[in-house]
Amino acid sequence: MDLNADSGESFGSWTMGNDASMFRIVSSANVACGFHAGDPVTMLDSCRAAFELDVRVGAHVGYRDLHGFGRRSMDMSFDELFGDVLYQLGALDGMAHAVGASVDYVKPHGALYNRIVNDVEQAEAVVAAIHAYDPGYPSLACRARRCCASPRNPATRCSARRSWTAATCRTERWCRARRKARWCTTPAR
Repeated sequence: MDLNADSGESFGSWTMGNDASMFRIVSSANVACGFHAGDPVTMLDSCRAAFELDVRVGAHVGYRDLHGFGRRSMDMSFDELFGDVLYQLGALDGMAHAVGASVDYVKPHGALYNRIVNDVEQAEAVVAAIHAYDPGYPSLACRARRCCASPRNPATRCSARRSWTAATCRTERWCRARRKARWCTTPAR
């Protein structure tokens, strides 16, 4: 079982949540990457705490929306969103690497998470950025069947995610409409 929580959402002098306590009970943490919440020091502290407590680190990428906490949908071109997601992945991965941790997966945050359900271009931009950074990163996306197979991402594997557990799928394009969330990964080449 994977118990997951959002973390690393403090920014400057503003504190959000109690990551130190949360990391004692979760097995994976979606760490904010600085666009919707978080800052470099918070990201570094979150990665360090996760590493020390054997908690998997996930990149919690979002829109560039600190004032709205990533809850406002944004119209962005493919290239703009691709660049923003790629930037956030690199930032968190650098922080994780500095403390001996690694980023194991990606989970879009807030409005971006919801937008990629129906917006093909934005879904493709997110998946393309993840694939460009590391083809092995899984990505959790809510009902994002669009990320599972598209002209830009034709060979994507998916597996169902139920509640807090994830089962890895070994067959290509295994998506079921009944599922409310999917782990989507582009296969390594």
